Amino acid sequence: MMKSILLIDDEDINLFILQNLLRLSKIDADIVFFNTSQKGINYLEDLIAKGAEFPDLILLDIEMPVMNGWDFLEVYKKFQKSYTYGSKVIIFTTSIVEQDMAKAKSYEEVEDFVNKPMTIELLKSIQQEHFVN
Repeated sequence: MMKSILLIDDEDINLFILQNLLRLSKIDADIVFFNTSQKGINYLEDLIAKGAEFPDLILLDIEMPVMNGWDFLEVYKKFQKSYTYGSKVIIFTTSIVEQDMAKAKSYEEVEDFVNKPMTIELLKSIQQEHFVN
């Protein structure tokens, strides 16, 4: 079965870089990109409505306008009550603030906290640790 990845980041350059790194790393996955958390939530709600599975991996920026990554996680947690989602969420951010790292660890949905910029080596590490199996 084809793996799937959801990327949510408000910076178009980060989405462009990630798209290219994913292509270069030859990860065999369906990849969906959104530049707002709300669009990501809408996408997940559509999957629920269709009875489709959630992505295997969600790479989530936390520093976004309007609905930030923390807001996304609060909505995402509510899905657990009505839907078995099983996605692994990785916070992907420029933040080096200790409070953000601690807050990320407080969410059982969050598997990892990774700092930008993404590199091919970091992507391969994420793939090996979180995406395989």
